[in-house]
Amino acid sequence: MEMILLTESEANAIRGNYGRYSALDPIKVEEGYALPLAFLNDPEFATVHDTLVSFPIQEVTLLPDPELPE
Repeated sequence: MEMILLTESEANAIRGNYGRYSALDPIKVEEGYALPLAFLNDPEFATVHDTLVSFPIQEVTLLPDPELPE
């Protein structure tokens, strides 16, 4: 799955509320942290758009959800 890839420090720097009802909360993946590409086109995140487009976009490997039974 292609996603925006971030390091832990980058994820921590952008994590938070944006706009009236939106938030960025990067998820942990094998390669680091990631956000869906849809955030690049969402007007709620216009204030952080230039930062988001500066991160690499690449295939990432999702980690299993520890809350789900195997």
